[in-house]
Amino acid sequence: MIPILNNAHLQGAINRAWQEIENDPQHRLHVAMRLELYDLLIGDLGISMRQLTTSRMRFPKVTPGLKRYWYLGLQTVSPLLALWNYEVDCWLAGQIDDYSPYRSFPAVMLEATTDLLRGIPYTEVDTQLTQKTEYWLGMNGWHYVVGNLSDDLPPIAGKCLWAIYAVYLAVRGLPPVRTEFPDDAYDDNINQYAQDDFTACAVATMRRLTDRPLPIAENLPYPLHGGPQQLRDFWRWWLFELLPQAAVIKPEALDWQITHLEFAKLPTDPAR
Repeated sequence: MIPILNNAHLQGAINRAWQEIENDPQHRLHVAMRLELYDLLIGDLGISMRQLTTSRMRFPKVTPGLKRYWYLGLQTVSPLLALWNYEVDCWLAGQIDDYSPYRSFPAVMLEATTDLLRGIPYTEVDTQLTQKTEYWLGMNGWHYVVGNLSDDLPPIAGKCLWAIYAVYLAVRGLPPVRTEFPDDAYDDNINQYAQDDFTACAVATMRRLTDRPLPIAENLPYPLHGGPQQLRDFWRWWLFELLPQAAVIKPEALDWQITHLEFAKLPTDPAR
């Protein structure tokens, strides 16, 4: 069921964004439009995403609206964890070197992210990360590990990893775009403008999918069929289901929702 929005400005922006996606042959969305949607979802930060980008600031405070944005991030990347598991398991079956310890990295990052959202201090979260990964990671350490690991992985798995990492960065206080960009910049300029934005990374993952068959789980919100319609299917889900869901959730329910968030699971049969 699609939530009914009382926010006319957000609903209007969603409709404009969908029209932009429909009119573009590649189903792209401008970076500026996506940031406008974030601003309208948050609503109480006192500064726009674009101003944060220009000034290279962190989020100035934690607000109910910012929590809705973080919740949106977790929901956006949830299906990508399942896709990561499938892609990496298929890839591991053909590797000589033992990469299996890295398989759990995204799940560890999501666990750390939800811990931060539940109010656990980031110093304690970093200590837990160290114990689980045998590295002193934290925000800068994760960037090094994610960057190097994504270079070794299949492209789809690498993009999944970046998307999940981007949610962790957001909860650590970093805005989604950390460089100035022209008004006509699209999300496919991800390496230049939006590498640390969870939605842009999810879009990049969708672009990597092809027409090869993929197992489909009933609990996934959109089919992983690849091809030209894949990105359109993703945007339709994100704009008309996920974004309204994040917008109408009550602040007092956010912590419960985050704590009980179940990430999608996908069959992991290495034999395609």
